[in-house]
Parts: sequence; C-alpha cells; structure tokens
Amino acid sequence: SSKTKRRIRAAEWVTFGIVAAAMVGVHLMFFFWPFRYREVHPLLEQIFESQVEVHGYHRTYFPHPGFVADHVTFYRHGDRSIPPLATIDRMQVVGHWTTSVFHPHRLNRILLSGLHVQIPPPGTRARGMDFDGGVISTSQSELQIETIAADGTTLDFLQHGQPPMRFQFTELQIHEVEKNSPLQFDLRVKIPGPPGTVVARGRLGPLRTTSYATTPMAGTYQLLEADLSRLAGVSGHATAEGRFGGTFA
Repeated sequence: SSKTKRRIRAAEWVTFGIVAAAMVGVHLMFFFWPFRYREVHPLLEQIFESQVEVHGYHRTYFPHPGFVADHVTFYRHGDRSIPPLATIDRMQVVGHWTTSVFHPHRLNRILLSGLHVQIPPPGTRARGMDFDGGVISTSQSELQIETIAADGTTLDFLQHGQPPMRFQFTELQIHEVEKNSPLQFDLRVKIPGPPGTVVARGRLGPLRTTSYATTPMAGTYQLLEADLSRLAGVSGHATAEGRFGGTFA
C-alpha cells in the first residue's frame, strides 16, 4: 500500500541520515584527533625543550583512545654530547572518549615503563644552563593529566669520576597534573645512602619552572629500614617517620 511505501521511504531516509551523521562524525574525529603523531611529537619537544626520538608509535582506539610510543629518548636541546635527559621503554597514554571529544586537553592516565632520568654533574655547562634553571618550558601545555604511573623509574644524579647517585622508584604515581596547580604524589623509593626504602606521600607545586628550588612541597614519609653498616663506626638498622614541608630545595 502507499502508506507502507511511505513508511519504508521514511525509514530509508532516517537510516541514510544516521549513516551520514556517523560518517561526518568519524571524519571530524580523525581530523581533530589529539593523539596524532604530528601533534604529540612537537608537543613533547616543546614542553621539555628537547629533541625527542621515538622508535615506535601507534594510536589506540578501543577500549580507550590514546597512543603507545616505544623507545623514547629526550636529548636536552638536541645536544648529544651529554647523556640524554631521559629514556622511556614504553609510554602509553590513555584517554576517555567523552573527554577526547569535549575536553581534548584532559588525559586519564599516562603509563611510563622503564623511565630513566639522568641529571648532569654539578658545575658542568649542561647542569648550570639547563637543569638548575628548570627542565620544563615556561610555556607549559594546557594538558591536564589525572594520573601518571611510573613504577620502576630510575633517577641518576651523575657525578665526576664516580658512579651515579641512584634512586630507584619501585612505585611512583603522580595525580592531578595541571598548570598552575599543585600535584599529588605517592612513592616508594630505594635510597642510596644509607641504603634503605622510603615511602612518601604529599603535594608538590605549583611548579616554578624557572626556579625549581622555590617550589612548595609538603607531605609525610616513612623510612622503613636503612642499613647503617655503610657508615663508619656504626652498625644496625634505622626506621623513622614524620612530616616535611617547605620548598623543594
């Protein structure tokens, strides 16, 4: 009947409209997708004022949008005559579909595997020009990050003619990273001397990128066990707990 034909035609037009809207949405999503390599790579170089090498990169869509970057190296100002600022075995960025559409500058999680950070020795040109004055660009990105998880991070303070002073973070999580706001951290770190383990929780910031030493910091700590036998004339173990506050210096 003519009534049935009109219903079928209406259904066809509705279906066509839905398909067309979906195609437009997919096209716009890929056009404005925040996790494209040509968007991410210069952003990393800008924030850390470094030349960044990435040896593997692919975007992810399901179940969460984001990307995975493998074997990432940060060369401070592109200077390869000094050890790289940092190397990362794998960087995984995870977002939400809703925030990717309506709040593209907000990320759910950044997972860093095998992060190794190296700070040049005091008195060197690299240390004085680049690190004592700040590592992150003053023109920070507007990114907001809910959580950065970097368990297994190694932090080395390089020294002249000696092994580096090494801190190994068996657990490291940073929360609510946002420009001009304090961030929260939870960590468990093996300290070099006297050898022991420290668990700490607190707040750091807002980051003063041109003078890290003046950045406010506060929290609580526990020294779980420190081996005092490395100190001359002392033996045994020490434990402690308390609060700290002031500036990062």
